Amino acid sequence: MSFEGIKDKVGRYYSGRLHEHGASARGVDWNSEESQVLRFVQLARVLPPSGPFSVVDYGCGYGALVDFLERESADFGYQGVGSVGSVVWFDANGNGVQDAGEPTGAATKTWVLPVTTPLCEIFIADGGLITALNGDKATFGGNARSSATGQTSGQQTYQDQGPAQPLTVKALSVLAIVCEGTTQASIYGQATINGSGSFFYRINVKDVGEPGVGRDTYWILLQNGYNSGQQTLEGGNVQIRRTQ
Repeated sequence: MSFEGIKDKVGRYYSGRLHEHGASARGVDWNSEESQVLRFVQLARVLPPSGPFSVVDYGCGYGALVDFLERESADFGYQGVGSVGSVVWFDANGNGVQDAGEPTGAATKTWVLPVTTPLCEIFIADGGLITALNGDKATFGGNARSSATGQTSGQQTYQDQGPAQPLTVKALSVLAIVCEGTTQASIYGQATINGSGSFFYRINVKDVGEPGVGRDTYWILLQNGYNSGQQTLEGGNVQIRRTQ
């Protein structure tokens, strides 16, 4: 096969992955989000332990490295493709310091919805309990389902009990569902936080087996920066089903 033929074949492959899974780890050909994060952890080992620094993210996919560094509360400049949050700047001269004329704050992070997996149902038993990344106890519950044509419905609730970061999340909508077999799924939508606003959320769950306590996992990310981390259930249960 010629070089042009190989390049065309590779291009079709990656375009197909992105179309199937959207802006997600699997959309850029990682086998899971955990594998992607593990690579970021290894890459971050070469970064300075403190102080501002700059990153050139060549071939940055959908810019997920920015999200990882933000969760690590890093002070950094970023060069890559796509929009980034206001905590970063375009480090034009690569000196790791925001100089006059280097733009910041105007860009906003865009949440891109993946393609919904048809005929999938996710049940998260009310009374779900985890200890979030911030050390708070949190409760949750809900359901989500998709039709044969990809129409989605459902409801989700999540409450961080505090004291570190108390909040109450109630879904306004379920916009997309991605199911990886019957063991892992992600739910995307918009929700209120503490009874107001409209914020994007992503919930990732794993159905490892029965009973769910001590085995299944739950993870919620919110547009306002809240991140529970992937946590093993201390109460409740997760079930993922593919219907025909």
